[in-house]
Amino acid sequence: MIILPAKDCPALDRTVIYEYYFHWDGDPDGEGRGALGLGLLSLCNHSSRPNARVDRNYARLTLDLVANAPIRPGDEVTIDYGCTLWFELRE
Repeated sequence: MIILPAKDCPALDRTVIYEYYFHWDGDPDGEGRGALGLGLLSLCNHSSRPNARVDRNYARLTLDLVANAPIRPGDEVTIDYGCTLWFELRE
């Protein structure tokens, strides 16, 4: 994970990075630092019925991907983005 300074987030919101970073602290739809999740976390799609969640671990400075229930091999891992969506939701 890479923590992004709050002052850089408005500029990142105008790039492709906007779709891949999380709010680390502060208001989810406002000011605060960002966190760019690396690895599999950046591949998780949104769902209003997710089978996983992202926990912010401030002590370890990590974004932890945690299953809400058992996930079978071959199942897509989905999360709730927890913010105002910038795309039309399809389930």
